[in-house]
Amino acid sequence: MQGALAAAMRSEETKMKRTKRMMAWTLVLAGLAMGREANATSQESVEPGWPDQVADAVLVRPLAMVGALASTGLFLGTLPLSFPMGIGDECAHVLMEGPWRFASGRVLGDLRRYNDGRNWLGEAPPDDPRASY
Repeated sequence: MQGALAAAMRSEETKMKRTKRMMAWTLVLAGLAMGREANATSQESVEPGWPDQVADAVLVRPLAMVGALASTGLFLGTLPLSFPMGIGDECAHVLMEGPWRFASGRVLGDLRRYNDGRNWLGEAPPDDPRASY
């Protein structure tokens, strides 16, 4: 009977140690996440981390290329109508330049910042650098 009681006590101690260890790791990871967030808000231009860059290179950019190809096809299909109406330049700007800039003209890992500092349509950004386009 004492052996069973001792085994139950050891099992309970093991569970408590595991719980304490899990709580400690949770607090450490939460502290690191809050520190990263505070660092991101203290600087205007923060370089994206490697997970964001990998996700951008593997998922977002290939899908953006497919979207850019589809929008280029749409532009070419509507060109016989848009050019005589005088809106060919605007259509080219929105259906070709914008999607291709999003697919290849961005900083890797950052969905809102472009290499030349302009927005997705190539327009100059407003005075507020945090403004969304």
